[in-house]
Amino acid sequence: MVTMGNFYNELGYYNGNIGELSEMTIPMNDRASFFGDGVYDATIARNGVIHDLNKHIDRIYRSASMLQININMTKDEMRNILNSLITKVNFETTMVYFQITRGTATRNHTFPDVPSNFWV
Repeated sequence: MVTMGNFYNELGYYNGNIGELSEMTIPMNDRASFFGDGVYDATIARNGVIHDLNKHIDRIYRSASMLQININMTKDEMRNILNSLITKVNFETTMVYFQITRGTATRNHTFPDVPSNFWV
C-alpha cells in the first residue's frame, strides 16, 4: 500500500472496500465487465471540497433511473462516502470518478434482481 502518513496517493472504493487502486478487485460478474451496464460521473475536488457534489449526485441518480438501475443507497449515504474518501487522498486537487453498476449476477441479458454496485 502506498501511503503518505495517513493519506493515499491513489484510492479506490468498491461496495465498502477501500484501498489502493492496484489492490482493488471487481468481480468478473459485475454487469460493467460484460455489458458496460452502469453510469458514471466525474468531478474535481480541491482542498477537500468536491466541486458541485450535489449536482453530480443528482445527475448520477437521474442517469441510473433512466437505465432502470436502482441505487441501493441514499444520496446522503453516497455524499458521505465520497466526502469521507476525499479526506484520505494526498492531493490539493484530485479527480473524483464514481460509478453505479446494475450489480453482480451471472451473465444474462435480462436485468437481474440484485443490488447495484458503487465504485469510486
